[in-house]
Amino acid sequence: MAYQHHIDPGARLATVTFQGPLDGAEIATATEQLYDHPAWAYGFDVVWDFRMISGLHLNVGHFPALVDLDHRFADVSGPGLDLIITGKDIHHGLARLYAHLARNGPRTPIACRSREDAESTLRRNRVGAAQPARVGEAA
Repeated sequence: MAYQHHIDPGARLATVTFQGPLDGAEIATATEQLYDHPAWAYGFDVVWDFRMISGLHLNVGHFPALVDLDHRFADVSGPGLDLIITGKDIHHGLARLYAHLARNGPRTPIACRSREDAESTLRRNRVGAAQPARVGEAA
């Protein structure tokens, strides 16, 4: 599994991009490392980009642990958007299921079908922000 974190403190936005095969434990590790990153700050929005994965080894049994992770890191993560971008219908369905299960957590998960969809969601939720964030810009 390969993934990259990019955190833009000025935009209050983090992007986590996954590549290759992926499973629930690797998503949990990426989440923990994001919230432990020195550039992370409470309440940043996050784009979780799964469009480049080659396989997702995840089943419904993994979801309770991932939802629990949100609650464990609530004091660090804070409120914010978790925009989940997927490239395949089956992955989008899993993202929507996760968003449903995590809806009462500290963050707001939203399944998106494209980068443009995620950017639009950010703009709608950041009305009045001085500078709209661009999703997927590299450091």
